[in-house]
Amino acid sequence: HRRAYPLQQESLTLFEEVQDVSGMAFSHTGLGVVAAADGDYAQARAHFEASAVIRRRLGYKGFLAYSLGWLALVTLRLGDLAAARAALEEGVAVRREIGDTGGLAASFEGLAAVAAAQGQAERAARLFGAAERTRERVDVPVPDSELAEYRYNIAVAQAQMAEAEFTAAWAEGRAMTLEQAVAYALEGTSDSG
Repeated sequence: HRRAYPLQQESLTLFEEVQDVSGMAFSHTGLGVVAAADGDYAQARAHFEASAVIRRRLGYKGFLAYSLGWLALVTLRLGDLAAARAALEEGVAVRREIGDTGGLAASFEGLAAVAAAQGQAERAARLFGAAERTRERVDVPVPDSELAEYRYNIAVAQAQMAEAEFTAAWAEGRAMTLEQAVAYALEGTSDSG
C-alpha cells in the first residue's frame, strides 16, 4: 500500500494537469482504497467524498455506487453514523436505479450495521434478513473478506433483544420483496425497533 499511494497521487496530479475529471475520480477512489487499507479512514473519507462529488456531476452511477459503498464503510469505522447512513441510503437509491441487486444487499447490510450501532436491533434484524434474501436471489454470498465484520454486526444487534424477537424480525426482512426491502431501507430511522 505504501508503494501504491505515491503512484495514485501522481496519477491524480497528472489527471488534474490535463483536466481529466473522470480520471481524477478514479484516482481519488484509488487513493481512498489505499488509505482505507492502511487504516487511515479520515484520509480515505476525503478521497471517497471527492470521488463521489465528481461521479455525481458526471452521472457515472455505477461508479458512484462504488464510491458511496466505500464512503459508508469508512464513515462507519470513524463512528459517523449519520454520514454512513446518508451514503448508504443514496447508494440504495442509485443501485436500485441501475439494477445492482448484489450491491443492494451490501447496502442493506451496511444500514443494518448502522441500525445496530444506534440501538435499533429490530430494524437491523429486518435489514439483515432482507439482505440475506436479496443475496440468495442473485446467488452472491457475503465475501469472505467481509464475513468477520458481517458476523460482528449481527452479534451487536442480537445482543440487544431476545433471540425469538430477533429471529422473527429477521424472518420479516426475508419475507420482503426487493421493492419492499428498498422502501424499508430508505425509511431512515423512523422505526424505533
